[in-house]
Amino acid sequence: MKNKVLLSIALGLTAIAAAALTPQEAVDSFALDTTLRHASVGVALWDIDSSRMVACHNPQLAIGTASTMKTVTSTAALELLGADYRFHTRVVANGEFKKNKFTGHLIVKGDGDPTLGSRYFPTHPDIVKQVIDALAVRGITRVEGQILIDNGCYPAQSFSEDWQVDDLMWYYGAGVHGVNFHDNVLQANYSVAADGSTTITATPPVPGLVLENRIAPDSTRHVYTFMDFGRSGIVFTGTTPAGDYDGTFANPLPGAMLADSIARAMTAAGIKFKNKRVKESKLAAGTVQLVDHESPVLTDIITSLLDRSDNMFTEGLLRALAREAGMRPTDWNGVQQVHRALHGLGVDTDGLLMDDGSGLARNGKASVAFFADMLSHMAQRTYGGKRLCDLMPNAGKRVGKLLPETSLATDVVLKSGSMSGVQTFVGYYPAKEPRYVFAILVNEFSCSRNELRDNMDRLLINLFLPVK
Repeated sequence: MKNKVLLSIALGLTAIAAAALTPQEAVDSFALDTTLRHASVGVALWDIDSSRMVACHNPQLAIGTASTMKTVTSTAALELLGADYRFHTRVVANGEFKKNKFTGHLIVKGDGDPTLGSRYFPTHPDIVKQVIDALAVRGITRVEGQILIDNGCYPAQSFSEDWQVDDLMWYYGAGVHGVNFHDNVLQANYSVAADGSTTITATPPVPGLVLENRIAPDSTRHVYTFMDFGRSGIVFTGTTPAGDYDGTFANPLPGAMLADSIARAMTAAGIKFKNKRVKESKLAAGTVQLVDHESPVLTDIITSLLDRSDNMFTEGLLRALAREAGMRPTDWNGVQQVHRALHGLGVDTDGLLMDDGSGLARNGKASVAFFADMLSHMAQRTYGGKRLCDLMPNAGKRVGKLLPETSLATDVVLKSGSMSGVQTFVGYYPAKEPRYVFAILVNEFSCSRNELRDNMDRLLINLFLPVK
């Protein structure tokens, strides 16, 4: 059966190649297909060397971008922050060191680092271990005081006001704080016993987080969750049969998770920790920096966020753009800095309607002409020896089932975007030495997403496989 499927795909690709459509014919064939007759469609193919539009459909129409907006924020961050930019999270000890005892507060001073304690940089220095090592170097075996979290660098709310409330409890809707930790997510496990009793736990633990159980036992499973920001809680409601369940949710208190992780690590390392208030006389002894934790460099952060389409990482960069410009670190101010960076590149931003950095905001839109302009400007610009195309992932299996069977799986780099009623791709061909920029934005399609992705495959194959 597998051989028949592969043969069918091979015959399909042969037929596509044999058709030898011109670029404009290929674009028209895609955009005017009956499956997209009710959709908003924009397509652009741009020749980088000659600076001309080779083929297009609705080039000026502003269309929802979803996560392809992350290439816009990444471009601005490279321009304004630089390839080697790092976030710095500092841990200071305010109090008295006396022999093997420290009396005072350990204070984590946030810098908005979205990668702090991230699962996606497992070999990067661990801030928790750095704190323990710094205490061990001083011979400290006992700490009396509190572990405090300073989120003051980001006084604004943690999430974009343009995000939908239904997104805020899920891992992809995690907000960005002054102190972030563990990608600002937690694993919630809930167990329903045969007698109807239910227990809910969070991993890692998050002191102060309320996990409210409103689940009732039933033969059908319809569990709903929502975030209660008034008391930093996640509410579970609905019905489910007896059993064990889990899900990954946004953590509204990442600082509390970090403080708890440090406290538990001290105990594990043999450092006795007593959480208590400290007299002002002890705190007057002074402040000493224990740790200056550096994030990975910006190019590594962008590589990770583009590959995994990480909303929180991207929002962290957007707020950093505002802060580094001396502005209040809000999404709105970050967007203004994005426009400043693009204008500096000579990019026309009339076709960009940006509300957040990640594209999770449903009303964020752009034209394919804008993407063609921006990506062509970025094709040859280097940052620490790397171009934007070098930070973007290969097409691989990110599109339909046809492209992975061709050389385009590695010869195309792209950023995809998807949400309800939205499917988008922007990228470069060939990957190593780009000659073309492409942008394909489709909104409100009535066919299945798989069918649309396959049609996008056919378009890219028609555009690039005949190119010599």
